[in-house]
Amino acid sequence: MSAHNEVQSLGSRGPQRNANDSLSERLGALAEDRNHTAGELVLLAAAESQLACNEGAFMPGTVEGESRRSAADLAQALAPLEEQHGWRGPLARWIHSLLSLERVAQEDGLDAPFHELVAEECGLWLEPSSEDVTRAWGGRPLGPGVRLVAREAPLAALQKEIEPGGVILVAAPSDHVGACLAQHASGCKVILSDGGATLAGRSLARQLVQAGCEVRFVYDSALPSLVHEVDAVWIGTEALGAEGFVAPVGTRTVVAEAIRQEVSLRLLATADLVLPGAALRLPQWGDEESWRLWEDPVNRVLLESQPFERVPFAQQLMIASEKGLLRPSDYALAALDTETPRRLSTSG
Repeated sequence: MSAHNEVQSLGSRGPQRNANDSLSERLGALAEDRNHTAGELVLLAAAESQLACNEGAFMPGTVEGESRRSAADLAQALAPLEEQHGWRGPLARWIHSLLSLERVAQEDGLDAPFHELVAEECGLWLEPSSEDVTRAWGGRPLGPGVRLVAREAPLAALQKEIEPGGVILVAAPSDHVGACLAQHASGCKVILSDGGATLAGRSLARQLVQAGCEVRFVYDSALPSLVHEVDAVWIGTEALGAEGFVAPVGTRTVVAEAIRQEVSLRLLATADLVLPGAALRLPQWGDEESWRLWEDPVNRVLLESQPFERVPFAQQLMIASEKGLLRPSDYALAALDTETPRRLSTSG
């Protein structure tokens, strides 16, 4: 499914808005969204931004000298989305590309109105040109290449490892894990849990059952004790950094148990999950919304409500990506963002 068709299919589940809503109002509604994956959300945000620019809701009445004011307004409109979702790779990269547009326009001598540049860059996220469909993006706004890689892209690197009737334990759900398992449903058995605060495991279970997978649904705390029963542990994420990745709390424990029992460890990811600058952060709402852990706690109880953790790259971990099956140190070179140089490494 192309990004254009995918965002159309997501439209009915997107935020309700009026035709006259400003870009700030449209993106503000998306900032409160906790249901869509990062890939889905960036498509919705890009579509809303492009539409706002084309309809004049971004900055009505373009006049000479307005580009600077438009850039400032864009940063302000993006702020709530960045605050809530900037920890997720695709959102961080999309926001970074838009906030870099003014600099790139000055460097390249582009004199188009700023809102037109925003619309063009958003369009490249939604639907790359026919010449760019097989080309990796270097990270430069308005540059050639695919921004969002197909979520099933890691499957090619995993095909030879999946035996008929094999059992896969999902340590952390993601749209990459879902897409790959759904395309390889024949005879596949999956163990997964609800996936923490976002309950992503539940939606993944529904998707896999419809695709023909045999699903065993367990408590999060049961996953480490089941590692000995599986052929491989698959891990999903929405953010890759220099030293590791972000996943639901408890993923570290499953990884450690898989290493102890010498079970195959695979992190499913694509280049669009690598954060600009490669500095991992956890969602701010995880610490602020302590009611998710306990709505009315007794006095003197310290609530540690952050449902995500940073998981360091282990030497035994391999990244299954659009570039093949690679160690994290090698993946850094394969997924290099030429606009934001960085280094990924391995650590125990």
